[in-house]
Amino acid sequence: MKDSKTRLLDVALKLFATNGLKGTSTREIAQKAKVNISAITYYFGGKEALYSAVLEHIRDILKKDAADIIRVLSYNKKLDDMSIKEAREIFLKAYSTILDTSFTPQNVYLSMILAKESVNPSAMAIKVFTEKMFPLSLETMKLISKITGLPKNSKKIVIITETLLNQAVLFGRDKARIFMILGLKKYDKKTISLIKEIVLNQTELILDYYIKEKR
Repeated sequence: MKDSKTRLLDVALKLFATNGLKGTSTREIAQKAKVNISAITYYFGGKEALYSAVLEHIRDILKKDAADIIRVLSYNKKLDDMSIKEAREIFLKAYSTILDTSFTPQNVYLSMILAKESVNPSAMAIKVFTEKMFPLSLETMKLISKITGLPKNSKKIVIITETLLNQAVLFGRDKARIFMILGLKKYDKKTISLIKEIVLNQTELILDYYIKEKR
């Protein structure tokens, strides 16, 4: 069984993601974590400090996920010497990894919190965005620039990159709305497989559109 501190972090992640900071009480966190409410003060100092700890926890999760994805994005030859086909294959492999990680239960709640934080980000959230998410966006932009022939610092590349990255996490981040539309209580393997298939197909269509436009 996980220790009290870890259980508090796990439960707080889910509750803050679902209800927000203001909508979550320390009593509810303690009850669901099956610990005495005083443990929150003992380990973290209070609800706001626990929320900051959750964001730090998210940073650690993203560090591992981003490392896995960037490892896939690593290539043996220089990008300039790479063919469009090779760059496209590397990108789609990395993109598939992003899709896989976005459906893990932990990452679903993680995406929900980051979506809330993107509206009015806290100092810790800004640190998470700049340290862990921005480098991934930059690596992705370089590949998409190679694939499409568009300048890597252009507005078009930024918009294409953010469109593709956001659609990869959309179904995890907005799961409550998706469940309501699809009449689901949770994602089953068949639905996840269908979502991945459609999102990957759409991604290939977007890339191939710009490849043809380049020609």
